[in-house]
Amino acid sequence: MRTVSAHHPHVRGTFALAVHEADDAFISTDLAMTGCWEPLETEVLARLIDAAHADHRQRRPLVVDGGANIGWYSVVAGLLGADVVAAEPMPANADLLEYNVDRNGVRDRVTVCRTALGANDGVAALHLSPTNQGDHRLHLGATTDPAKRKTIIEVRVTRLDALLHDRDPDVIKLDTQGSEVGALRGLTAARDEVRISAGTSLLTEFWPYGLGRCGASASDFLALIEPCIGVTHECFVLLEASSVLVPADRISLRRLSDSPAMSERVRGFVNLALVPLAHSHVLNDLVDHSTPFPFL
Repeated sequence: MRTVSAHHPHVRGTFALAVHEADDAFISTDLAMTGCWEPLETEVLARLIDAAHADHRQRRPLVVDGGANIGWYSVVAGLLGADVVAAEPMPANADLLEYNVDRNGVRDRVTVCRTALGANDGVAALHLSPTNQGDHRLHLGATTDPAKRKTIIEVRVTRLDALLHDRDPDVIKLDTQGSEVGALRGLTAARDEVRISAGTSLLTEFWPYGLGRCGASASDFLALIEPCIGVTHECFVLLEASSVLVPADRISLRRLSDSPAMSERVRGFVNLALVPLAHSHVLNDLVDHSTPFPFL
């Protein structure tokens, strides 16, 4: 285990994070080199937490960190005064997540759940990446890439509703390598309608290839978020490289899902922010209407 000094402009001072010493080409490597992970998405999360603080005043905001990994988002949210439900099924990641929560004094705010999120409670096979500790995937059936994914472990799967205890989260962050549809389908006790509250923000990866490997599709994913777009929420694509948000509507998202860059051959992905209309103003200075929509 290696500890690095981490920072983000929205968090006062620096904070310590334990990272993987090897076999983690992205998250741990980036944190060791720069001290920061996904600065734009982290800024969006921080601003939405601030907006929730202003709304509630009498209680702390509630953040769901699905695919919490070693705890970057969970620790940042805890340091910003939010309650956090952090779900991470991979044991080595969850061990570092627990350590980082304790090391940064946010144990009273962050609940670590050693589970994947899904549409039904149960167990599932998690296919482990040997080189990227942020790319472990829940798969249906056997892996088709045994040379790269030699290890498969059984993990617990829990419906998100069971972890929330009837509270509406202020922010849901999902980066679960294709199992986002299952995670969202666990957000309603009725089982036939996903309940994304008008006051809940969703930060999520949209990766058609990964969705397909988990038994869902790009259309399944879009069907869950489209009813909110332009009605209760605004939608944006997050471009980390240029530090801007690009507005997205239903038509542009459908075109994006059908673009060659998102095909099974290319396996492209984007990160999306679905933000309540009442809170979208806090992101105004990050929105660039002149940047071309990605991959179109």
